[in-house]
Amino acid sequence: MNTKKKFVWIVIAVIALAIMLFALWMTRISHTHQLARHLAEVDFQELLTVCRQLQARTEEGTLPAGSYWVRLNRQPQLPDVPDPIRKVDPLYVRVAREGYVELEMGGIPFWGFVAYATDRREDYPFQGDVEIIPGLWYYDEDYEVYPRFKDKVDALIQEAKTRQNRPVEDHPAELW
Repeated sequence: MNTKKKFVWIVIAVIALAIMLFALWMTRISHTHQLARHLAEVDFQELLTVCRQLQARTEEGTLPAGSYWVRLNRQPQLPDVPDPIRKVDPLYVRVAREGYVELEMGGIPFWGFVAYATDRREDYPFQGDVEIIPGLWYYDEDYEVYPRFKDKVDALIQEAKTRQNRPVEDHPAELW
């Protein structure tokens, strides 16, 4: 292969790598914005309650354990997706035999929310990273990897906890 062809292939490889890195960076920014929006709009206790109801249906035998696509299907596989889950708009809902419900948001890295049938996450094989309320956790496969990202997520969750613990009249109007 002559020098000119090698140079062209190197340029193409560098451009492709730059595009991939840019896409990953944009995914991370989008993820942070999505998380902030969800934390501002979702009633945590309501979300935990409907997740526990799904888990109870699995234990009763009326809903098989498994993953149910929500966002990509025009007709979700999960019958009667509860409104709090629909509001979060997960890629899929996983109802596990082990007693937890995972709301996977998709993207790179994988992130979402996990609700446990009891308030003790230690009882379950799938572990969340940050407790939002007892029994409801946020998880992210990169949470422990990037300290600045971890600090940002912690601040967003703390802000959301504070906001949900205030009376309605104290909430900023743009969130309602």
